[in-house]
Amino acid sequence: MKEEPIVVPPGVIHVKAETFVKCFAAPLYPSEQDGKVFIYDSVGGGKQVNFARNMKISWIDYVLDIPEAGTYAMEIMVAAANRDQRLDVSSGEEKLGTITIPGTIGLWKKMEPIDIKLKKGVQTLRIRPRCNAAWRSAGSS
Repeated sequence: MKEEPIVVPPGVIHVKAETFVKCFAAPLYPSEQDGKVFIYDSVGGGKQVNFARNMKISWIDYVLDIPEAGTYAMEIMVAAANRDQRLDVSSGEEKLGTITIPGTIGLWKKMEPIDIKLKKGVQTLRIRPRCNAAWRSAGSS
């Protein structure tokens, strides 16, 4: 079932998943898989980003023009097959926060917002899955 377009209220910065400007992925098993970040059509409309499993590291960068410095609530929607995954959010070398992802049994769910402090002006936000050894060995994404 197609969803209605998102209405963005004043003061909200809405970033579409597929609008990242740069991505990187390095596989744990290079002879068996490519290092990729995938973009797929989402069932409800729009696009989704998929971090492939078994990556040593992967990330996506978004360039944002922040209208004024301040603390912003960051919300994302995810579908995750496994529990206790995390996404780190950073700007340059500064870690801004971590989004904790409980198991969603593969269903889309809005995560609890995290507060991130942003400076005014153009900046790059990086979102990177943080993998622990158990997650990697289980082959999760």
